[in-house]
Amino acid sequence: MDLLIIWGILALIVGAVAARKNRSFVGWFFAAFLISPIIAGVIVLTLSPLPSFFEKKMKLLDDIDRDELYNFDKQMKNMDDNDKDELYNFDRKMRQLDEQQKGSDVADVIEKLYDLKQRGIITEAEFKAKKENLLGI
Repeated sequence: MDLLIIWGILALIVGAVAARKNRSFVGWFFAAFLISPIIAGVIVLTLSPLPSFFEKKMKLLDDIDRDELYNFDKQMKNMDDNDKDELYNFDRKMRQLDEQQKGSDVADVIEKLYDLKQRGIITEAEFKAKKENLLGI
């Protein structure tokens, strides 16, 4: 009985060490408990740490043009709630349009984009990029 308790404690330690290396606590705990805490512990100690979720997100953010992100935030702060709702609805509709693979008339969509640009909801660059995407340029 004492051996089983020590075995379980060692398996918990292996799971904790694995979790510190961004690995599965539960998976390594059960592996250590079923196989051997010593063998699993040696394996975990030799593994290199995995990047955390935060590190992955930061790497993605580094790939984004920071000026573009800053300008977008600045524009969003200057919008009132109705414009933000309209922009979110527009974005959702544009995603649906992309999913339908341009099932509606492209000219109507460009006209709606132009209207949003005139109202200041989207920028000239966003309008041109979406128009080129729709026209396949």
